[in-house]
Amino acid sequence: MATLTRPGVEVVQEITPAAPTILTPSLNPCLVGPCFAIASPLTATGELDTATEVSIPAIVNSLAALGEEVAAASQVLAISVDVNSMVIMELPAVASGSNIELAAIPESIMAKVPGLSVSLNDTGNGLIFKTKTTGANSKIKFHTKADLVAEGLLAASKTMAYQALGLEIVSGATVVSTAIDIDHFGQGPYTNMTYASPYAMLPTLAHHPAGDQLVFEGDNCDLYRFFMGKLSVLSKDSAINHTSMRPGGTSLAGQALMFGAPHTFYLAPLMAKKGVGSTTNRVMDIGKNASVVIPMPHGIGNQATATGHWPDASLKNSITAEALGTQAYALDQSAAVGVHAGEAGNDLTIAFANSTTGTGNTVTGIAFNNGTKTLTIDLEEGCTYATLKTAIDGSTAISDNFGVFTLQFDDGAALCNGDAGVGEPGEASNGIMAGKSFPLGGGHNPKDFTSDEAAHNFARIIGSPVIDDALCADLAGKKISLAVNGEPSVDIVIPSTQAGLLAAINDDPSLKGKVTASAGSVGSEYSGSAHTVLVLKAEPVAGTTEGHDCTLELGGDAEAIEGLFTGYISKTETVTAGSAGAAIDVDLAQGGGANEYNKHADTDLQQAVVPGSISLKVGDVGLAAHAVSNSGGTSAINLAANTYHITLSHDGFIPDSGGNAQSGVAGDEFTINWTMPNPATPSATDVAALIQTALNGISAHANQANLGNGLAGLANAGAALKCVALELNDSTSDKHVVFVDATNQLAGGTQTQKFRIISFANASNLPGGVVEAQHTEFTNAYAGNTDQNSVLNVDLKSALGTITFSDNPDNTALPMTATPSVSYPAPAGWSILSGTVADISTVQYATGAIRIRVDNDLAHPASSYTRQLTYSRGAASAISLETNPNDLDYTSFIWTGASSKVASGDRLWDSGSVVASVVKIEDLAVSGGPGGSWGAGAILVLSAEAVDNGSELSNWYITAENLPSSGGRAQPEIVWNDVSQEVTIKHALNRGTNGMPVTGAARIFTEFKALRLDVSDAATTPGLLVFNSATEVESQIGPISTANPLAFGLYLGFLNSPTSSLSALGISQTTANAPDGTVKSYLNALTYLKQHEVYALAPLTHDTGVHQLINGHVTALSAPAQKKERIGLVCPKLPKEKPPKLVHSATGVTVEKQSTGIWQFDFGATTNLVSVLNGKTDANGNTISAGVGSVFTAKQGVYLTREGDPFKYLIDKLVSASVVQVRTNFAFDDGMGPGTAGNDDAYYLNDPVSGEDEFLAEFPASGETCVVSIRNVAIDTATTAGKLVQCETMAEIAGGPSGYQNRRLVFMQPQTVATTYGGLEILVPGYYLCGAVAAMIGQFNPSQPFTNLPMVGFTRPIGSSDRFNEDQMATAAAGGVYWVIQDATGAPLVSRHQLTTDLTSVKTRELSVTKALDYVAKQLRIAVRRFIGRNNITQGLLSQIALTITGNLKSLIGSAVADADLKTLYVADDAPDEIAVEVEVTPFYPANKITIRIIV
Repeated sequence: MATLTRPGVEVVQEITPAAPTILTPSLNPCLVGPCFAIASPLTATGELDTATEVSIPAIVNSLAALGEEVAAASQVLAISVDVNSMVIMELPAVASGSNIELAAIPESIMAKVPGLSVSLNDTGNGLIFKTKTTGANSKIKFHTKADLVAEGLLAASKTMAYQALGLEIVSGATVVSTAIDIDHFGQGPYTNMTYASPYAMLPTLAHHPAGDQLVFEGDNCDLYRFFMGKLSVLSKDSAINHTSMRPGGTSLAGQALMFGAPHTFYLAPLMAKKGVGSTTNRVMDIGKNASVVIPMPHGIGNQATATGHWPDASLKNSITAEALGTQAYALDQSAAVGVHAGEAGNDLTIAFANSTTGTGNTVTGIAFNNGTKTLTIDLEEGCTYATLKTAIDGSTAISDNFGVFTLQFDDGAALCNGDAGVGEPGEASNGIMAGKSFPLGGGHNPKDFTSDEAAHNFARIIGSPVIDDALCADLAGKKISLAVNGEPSVDIVIPSTQAGLLAAINDDPSLKGKVTASAGSVGSEYSGSAHTVLVLKAEPVAGTTEGHDCTLELGGDAEAIEGLFTGYISKTETVTAGSAGAAIDVDLAQGGGANEYNKHADTDLQQAVVPGSISLKVGDVGLAAHAVSNSGGTSAINLAANTYHITLSHDGFIPDSGGNAQSGVAGDEFTINWTMPNPATPSATDVAALIQTALNGISAHANQANLGNGLAGLANAGAALKCVALELNDSTSDKHVVFVDATNQLAGGTQTQKFRIISFANASNLPGGVVEAQHTEFTNAYAGNTDQNSVLNVDLKSALGTITFSDNPDNTALPMTATPSVSYPAPAGWSILSGTVADISTVQYATGAIRIRVDNDLAHPASSYTRQLTYSRGAASAISLETNPNDLDYTSFIWTGASSKVASGDRLWDSGSVVASVVKIEDLAVSGGPGGSWGAGAILVLSAEAVDNGSELSNWYITAENLPSSGGRAQPEIVWNDVSQEVTIKHALNRGTNGMPVTGAARIFTEFKALRLDVSDAATTPGLLVFNSATEVESQIGPISTANPLAFGLYLGFLNSPTSSLSALGISQTTANAPDGTVKSYLNALTYLKQHEVYALAPLTHDTGVHQLINGHVTALSAPAQKKERIGLVCPKLPKEKPPKLVHSATGVTVEKQSTGIWQFDFGATTNLVSVLNGKTDANGNTISAGVGSVFTAKQGVYLTREGDPFKYLIDKLVSASVVQVRTNFAFDDGMGPGTAGNDDAYYLNDPVSGEDEFLAEFPASGETCVVSIRNVAIDTATTAGKLVQCETMAEIAGGPSGYQNRRLVFMQPQTVATTYGGLEILVPGYYLCGAVAAMIGQFNPSQPFTNLPMVGFTRPIGSSDRFNEDQMATAAAGGVYWVIQDATGAPLVSRHQLTTDLTSVKTRELSVTKALDYVAKQLRIAVRRFIGRNNITQGLLSQIALTITGNLKSLIGSAVADADLKTLYVADDAPDEIAVEVEVTPFYPANKITIRIIV
């Protein structure tokens, strides 16, 4: 039944959905391109950047490939790392068998060996051991089982894991290769050793990733060497190949000389070949004239009674002779060259004769024998130097054969041949020079720069001294070090025999096969007789270390170097040995003969000793402090009978009495009184006895008992000081009165007391004045409280040490002196070991003597002591050559093999600076000369007149240029191997300003541009980069530089978008053909970007293959199902040819790989490609005549494309009527695309190494659509018509029937644009405009049109309004080209028309419309996606969605769009879980055109 309610007020509450919160999207710009880590050796302020200094850890790699499992379970490793103790460890055991997984071994080792990093190599089939420290002190060493067992550290039953881990390779019982028992060092500074570093070990900056996240390419890397204050880049295609070092003569006294010996090379200057003006472009090598310096007799001492007058080692008396050769030509290039020039002069000999009996002052004759090439000088024994000089000056035999013949002497009256018949070692029956002959040497022909010195393509060092068992025994235990061809140096300890030394070098495992030691025979400088010397020869490695690259570095103990190679420059030899308690008693004449010292010298000059160079060292001896009076002589001391008083003090004695007030303190003065009896002429012994008695009478104070150091028991002053009469060195009969400290008599005492002689006076003058005595030794002696310390041991120390006495050729006093830390002047009247000896004969050119007599009262030897004689010999063995070994540092010197020929393009340097390039080589044409090939190829013709006429280049060298990385005339300085990812610096690069190798360490710095993987999709943990400012860009991926495209693109983007954020992503691969990134890398990047919300994509590349990927990507991601609307902005290069001609298209094409880079496509039996191609025009306008087996060249331009693949594949062969062959490893010639035979425009894929032919491997089994096309003819871009064709071609590519035709792709031009950075204008690729426009999209309202909107950061376009006229640009625009132009010079750049490549309607062509619609779509998606899934479809839900959409549309009206309205919202009939919404939007349209009609 119906009811009727009571009248009243009813309130209805109706709840409606609230207005939605509006979430606005952002159209995120995203730049995609290469990002590089860039390092430089210099900071911005020009200082060395230590962060880029190279320091490499010690690295050891497995020597053989290993499997996934290795038979190493429970085996042992013994490893020491750096300075840490050796670790002996066992690898893990396994339940059964012996195999353990290789991948598990690194962690096992690192857990037990501190400081060591172990990892698998890149291929996973080997181990890499690395220290965690870097530099030259980093070290890894694997120890041998034999050593461990011998030391009791390992059981003999254990097995080492070295072979299982590939650290040692054994074949049978032979070790083929090993890393065991070798010190593997890291590398810090470069020290002329071969220097290798993995790319990943190069230093990186603080904001760079680890090395394994960088991709290094040798073309983008350099290493710099900082040496001798100069920073220089190591060259990838050049190296020093010639220096001024030249071998000496080819023969010397009939003996062949070998290149590299210390005594057989010289430094040859290059002489300017006289030109017309003040400068010339020609320099020449005129060779070296043979020469000799002949030591003549000296006149020191009495020649009538003394021996040893030859040779004069000082060469003050000598003859300098040089064969007649180029002396005149060097001064006047029109003069003739002498017949003995160069090597011909090596045949000359200068001989001396004494045919006339007697001692007359006559030169009997000077004659030259053309047959024997000998100049004979016949002298009488009494001939003086003045007489000889007159004869030389007037001799035509000399002037006809010698360009230089100079006699120099100290005294013209001195004899130059005679010695009054006294026998001389090696002389004839008469005159000292008779029978001596001196061959000339060092002659060298001009260098032939056109030829290799094949006979000297190895480094060799030849010693000078005779090498025998006696020499080796003397050097036994000392060492030399050898480094061959840049390998680490090897120490060789010298054994006691010659055979042992040769075996030690030849059998050393590190030197075997690399250097050969032998005993060779060479001629003596003067006698011409052969003697046996040490010869070291580096064995070259064919193609790598021949010629100048073959090096041998010698180092070691200085005495070993001198003994084996140069002859002793200085020497210390044991003379005698003392015994306990013996006094020092040495009597040596200076120059005691070869049997007494310099016993291993084998030439006369080596035996000669330089005056003033001998010193006697007495080891393990201490001398007490003492004061010595002048000698008393043989007569009595003339002192009057009187009472004398001497005031003394001693720091270790406390006197009890003595006439002075005593304080009871050590060092108190005391006075002794003694009386001289008659007669008044006592001896020194008498005086000493009287003084000693007086000393004994001074009793010790009671406080003496409190003194330590053994001094408490001194009873009187006589126990502290002794006075004795001693014979010293002046005469066997002369004696001296000597005060001696008595407290230090015990050997090894360490007391430091002083004693003083305060005053000496007679009784009538006490305590003040001093009366002069008759003998000066007591006059004012030690007045003024002079402290007398030991002159050999400071502060009375008698600790054992070495005492040195030196000879004195001037016959002055020989003070017994040392170099104490405190200097005490010797008082007047007291001297030390004064006196001379006149009756010591001289031997081997020396004067003076060492004659020491020290009494037991002074000397305190230990249980035994040694005496050694140290001396310096005379002139070196290389006296006849220009370079003297004394001038060289033989403790470390590098010899090289000879140089290869010079080639055009090589560079000539002098003193470290480039002179010019060599353009050709000419012969040296002269009159006279030796004939034959003398002078061939001796002139270098230079690229510029850079040498002053009349000058010489004395520090020259030549670098070989344009060298390949291997197999060239020489190895380049550095090789970057991108395959092995290792850089290698060749050895021996540290050079002086003359190009010669020198020792020392060079710091190595890196400069590189390495692709950063850490900011790409290939990162260990990839992520999209987001930046808020250019400052963030600089700090995180800087530097901002054109060399770093991603950072530079973001920088320009922020200029145009200062308040919005920019996204970016790096790419993972670049190649030489794709420096901006490979297509494959962009594909990977785009695949990664599918998961991120980005909008405007700007690839930083001109590559059209990438542009095709972008086109497909933005289309696919903008599909409704992908929910990620986006656009792409691309900038290709200006076309140089018309669009290609499509020849044939087919589906179901199958592909088969034939080999790397070669594929065959089968179009099916119904296709006849022969008929399709015949008669077509190729890329050069020629008609194609095709048949089965036809081969196509790149020049013809026949290629294949496939659907979905961005690459073009060159067709090189028609295999059958239906099968074509393509290649991705074609050997293209140089060229530039169409009209050439090349691929410089990278039109075809030609880089199988990059993996980009993986696209082919992805070909489906069912086949795909493939197209055969032919490149079109080249466009003549210089003409107006050609420019129009370029614009027509761009229009076709952008919006033509086969073009992009995509409102989501923007095709931008120009190809190049100018910008400013660092205050300079630079030209950059036009794709940076894409980045800038993308940034503007993020900055401005989505409906903002960009036509005529100014852009920031760019100064002018190159290739748009500056090149094309308005009609031409309009033609391109009709196809959808987005031009950026400049209306006037200096005006901002603007967009000519904001076009997409879809010109179907105004709605698709205007970029602002697409942006606005995408913005609406993104905002609506954000607004309603919260309703998805969690709600059931109800009317309330539909109402809520409608309200949300309506609210968002209202927020867009007036900003993003002109109008927007929700039209319908319903549940789909065929999909009950789907809500369909229809929204009508009216976009803003840009005001592109205003038409004004003026009616008159």
